[in-house]
Amino acid sequence: MANPAGPREGTYQQKVGGQICVVKHTVEAYISRHHRDPTNFGCIFFLEFNFGTSQLLVINTYWPCKTKQDSGLYGKLKNWLKLARPAAQLAPIEFIKSEIQSYIYEFLSTYLYTSNVIISGDLNSNVTSKEVGGKYHPPLAAWIEAMGLEDKIGEHTRLTGNKIKTCWPGNEPMSRIDHILEHCSTMSMTKYGSSKDAIWHAVTDHRPLWAEYTMPPWDKRSPQYHPLNRAHPAGSRELKEEEDIEDYQRILIAKTENYAATD
Repeated sequence: MANPAGPREGTYQQKVGGQICVVKHTVEAYISRHHRDPTNFGCIFFLEFNFGTSQLLVINTYWPCKTKQDSGLYGKLKNWLKLARPAAQLAPIEFIKSEIQSYIYEFLSTYLYTSNVIISGDLNSNVTSKEVGGKYHPPLAAWIEAMGLEDKIGEHTRLTGNKIKTCWPGNEPMSRIDHILEHCSTMSMTKYGSSKDAIWHAVTDHRPLWAEYTMPPWDKRSPQYHPLNRAHPAGSRELKEEEDIEDYQRILIAKTENYAATD
């Protein structure tokens, strides 16, 4: 969840955090497990699907930037680790990496030949040191290789020269610090993209990054409960009109107003 716009132009709310995963009601029946962030700070989230012919582990994560104040998310996570995991002696980002590694290895060992892993999130870092901006953490290339992951979006943009920027401070494109990484056996990325619409400036200093995948046909199951008892029509309006963004902003503020403030 991005930090929503503040009361004054160009400012943002300090109360942020949380992970949201929106699942279509026809796919809900295939959810096999989900895991909460053990810190409860919204830094990591795991959701597993079992489609019979394929299995999918979706990981969404946020890697906070180091700050001088302990009131920031990095400081809160650091203090939590001292109290809850004193023997681990891990820095916040190393702890997040270790959680991701643990779940991925367990998942891959359970579904050896039909497993798919997709990791998405704001990692506050570029893949290589040659990229502009996003140097809050070391480049991701070594970690991606060590984990057996692939940066398909990065590979394609380097081949085609199609630059994608997901961080837009001051409404100007700066860096690609939001990523979609994968380790896929039966799924394939077919499309990807990022919005350049200025309307997002009212909500966040980032831009949405998305990807589409194909996968083999799966076992048919009955769809789960749908709030309107029907499927959304194919022509449903997407979240891009100004009124939609404002409504979404109000919902986010209402859901996060009781969270502890962070930098």
